[in-house]
Amino acid sequence: MKRLTAILMAALMVLTVFAGVASAADSVAIRGPIFDEAANFSDWRSNSSNGTWEINAQNFAGFWYDIDDGLSSETITIYANGTTSDRKLDEAEDALIYEAAIESGIAPEYNFSVEDAVNTPLTFEKIGFMAEEYVPIVEGDASMLSKLLMDDDTSYTIRTGEALELGEGYVLTPQQIDVDGNKVWLELTKDGEFIDDAVISTSNADKEEKTWYVEQEVLGEDVDTLVIHVDEVFQGQVDSLAVIEGIWQISDDAMEVEVDDEFGKMIVDEDGGSTGTIVMSLDESITLDADDTYDLMENLKFKVADDSADLRFYLMQEYTEPGTYEIRGTVAEAPGPNGTISWTANDSTYSFSGFWYDLDEDDTSETLNVWGLNNNTDRKLDDDPVELNYTTSIVSGIAPEYNFSVEDAVNTPLTFEKIGFRAEEYVPIVEGDASMLTKLLMDDDTSYTIRTGEALELGEGYAVTPQQIDVDGNKVWLELTKDGEFIDDAVISTSNADKEEKTWYVEQEVLGEDVDTLVIHVDEVFQGQVDSLAVIEGIWQISDDAMEIEVDDEFGKLIVDEDGSTGTIVMSLDESITLDADDTYDVTDEIMFKVADSDTLRFYPFVEKTIEGEMEEEPVEEEPVEEPEENVTEEEPVEEEPAENVTEEEPAENVTEEEPAEEEPEEEPAGTPGFEAVFAIAGLLAVAYLVRRN
Repeated sequence: MKRLTAILMAALMVLTVFAGVASAADSVAIRGPIFDEAANFSDWRSNSSNGTWEINAQNFAGFWYDIDDGLSSETITIYANGTTSDRKLDEAEDALIYEAAIESGIAPEYNFSVEDAVNTPLTFEKIGFMAEEYVPIVEGDASMLSKLLMDDDTSYTIRTGEALELGEGYVLTPQQIDVDGNKVWLELTKDGEFIDDAVISTSNADKEEKTWYVEQEVLGEDVDTLVIHVDEVFQGQVDSLAVIEGIWQISDDAMEVEVDDEFGKMIVDEDGGSTGTIVMSLDESITLDADDTYDLMENLKFKVADDSADLRFYLMQEYTEPGTYEIRGTVAEAPGPNGTISWTANDSTYSFSGFWYDLDEDDTSETLNVWGLNNNTDRKLDDDPVELNYTTSIVSGIAPEYNFSVEDAVNTPLTFEKIGFRAEEYVPIVEGDASMLTKLLMDDDTSYTIRTGEALELGEGYAVTPQQIDVDGNKVWLELTKDGEFIDDAVISTSNADKEEKTWYVEQEVLGEDVDTLVIHVDEVFQGQVDSLAVIEGIWQISDDAMEIEVDDEFGKLIVDEDGSTGTIVMSLDESITLDADDTYDVTDEIMFKVADSDTLRFYPFVEKTIEGEMEEEPVEEEPVEEPEENVTEEEPVEEEPAENVTEEEPAENVTEEEPAEEEPEEEPAGTPGFEAVFAIAGLLAVAYLVRRN
């Protein structure tokens, strides 16, 4: 019996491994400027031996930047005379230097006052380090840093006994409100353990009296790790409530930076203890080979174009945690009455990583132009005459991530047209015509291994499910659904080496045109005693809900001047925008301007990208656990009968072996000859009984 249990548990573990692979994690990538100083490092050295190329917070949204005061910390500088060969960043020649410097006088989002000095606004020091925000533990000393967890002026209304989650497992709970409704007893816990508590009065108008300063010891220093402002409390017949407005928190787990510490491929040359500036250089050389990605430090990477002739690369930071992330363009100041600012995806002066960009081919679509601004004398972008316009054009010959072949032309690689539109990727329905566009949902060469009956989720509610594997293991019956409703199905053979034969081209009618909305490549299928599996490698999908663009259509504050029927869409301001200090303005529904809270006009375009939490994995994992439990329960009476008479074990097993044979023809659907319904649970039971017989 122990052996039977072990086999069952092992089989269940196998099922669980495959259960989670059917959904891909979303991510947001923020890219820096594209290196375009020369075709390669050798040419760069020849043209400018003392040349430098700098990545900073103004052109890379991954680095911390305070737009209000124009403050930042981090720079990466590449020196031409430190490179060797065509593509090598040489550590021996100090080809790459990273610096991060403390900035002081930073005002938190909420206007706290200093403890014991009610009329003095609280400020703090900050440093960007490896594309994260940190606070020095000791003033002016960058060698002891604590991560900034929260800096928030949001208003939270919470009931007594209700927990407000902070960073790193900390929780704030109002335990009681006094009878007069002007005091609250707050309790602070971490991972459920008591840390501290305090009674805060809100009857006094002074912010200091209404603020809790939580002091802890960090790296031997007594520092305020949490500052919380209670705006008001009140007690009613039903609820006792506290309004928290203003939270500032740093980690109680700080880091020490020392000379010769290593962070990825970087090594610390100066720890910033006395100077306030951390300096790092390469600890090992990096050769930027084509079509590769190189970790530099933490989550900062260099991505290199798949181009063996020309060297082209950028610094990138990738986010995978759920949340909303701002992707900004290069920061601009007023160019003067005759100056123009033009943001594109790859411009060396004003780049905007929110726009679509194909690094391999150096292709891009979108341009955002503004002019007519003159610092504080003119912050207005007029609509007549127009002082802002947006253009985007179709790019043809785009290769998908997976190298599909054209249907009915196995030796011809599949390509498609693409256009960036309002910082999203679209595909024209009709070749060369940008007036009918559909959103590109998936372009993926990831390999997904999925069981029969398991759904692989695609875009916009679509899902593809391998229903059956044939007896020879070289065909799979795929079914496509949308929101649970049947759309189409096909039998795909993997016995032929031609990619076309192993590819499903799903055609649908979109805006009256017959187009392939989904292309799926099945790499292989196989059938075992426990699992029948299909390996899908290559998915390309566009939306079945396209848009038509016409002259005079409005998108946010822009109006269409040219509809794109010639391949180019042109839009201009339909209403004026005045870039007032400390404000945000929609240009389109997706693209916005953020303006500094400053007398100096300083602003940038940005878009927001959201990674949603993956909630689908939990029910997927539960399914394989529940089914075997039900089957085992049903078979218990069969096992008990032969247990009374040992000599009858073999007949009982023979009966069991016949049952799957009877089920197979019953589950063959009409019109699918050659397929057998061999499910994972049937295989699991067969293995269990064979083991029991032995």
